Amino acid sequence: MPALGFAMGDVVLGELINEIPAACEKLKAAVRTDNKIDIFVVIAKEQRRADALAQIQQLRERGYRADYSLTPAKVPKQFQTAEQLGVRIAILFGDEWPSVAVKNLTTGEQQLVPNQELLAYLAHSLSLSS
Repeated sequence: MPALGFAMGDVVLGELINEIPAACEKLKAAVRTDNKIDIFVVIAKEQRRADALAQIQQLRERGYRADYSLTPAKVPKQFQTAEQLGVRIAILFGDEWPSVAVKNLTTGEQQLVPNQELLAYLAHSLSLSS
């Protein structure tokens, strides 16, 4: 059965965008803006991973974009990842439990916050920095 057709899918569009430097840079900037992470959870003690994951779920349920290292990593490496992602707030789950250290990565300020008060603290501090 003879037929004739035309298709222009995402692969072709991607190739066209990659050939034009200005379009490629605009696309990358849009992706960075749309995928910006609000909070990065640093897991300093693996024993706190379950607590950290529960907290991440609560943060996501409240509309925050939260991320963390899927595999165990040293604390400096996790902070480096957070900075590379352009994250504003890092939450450190470590020896301070049941409190967590909340660090503003733009100002360098760090505050120890009881875990049960964390969501209220973040709502206040993130609204101030918006």
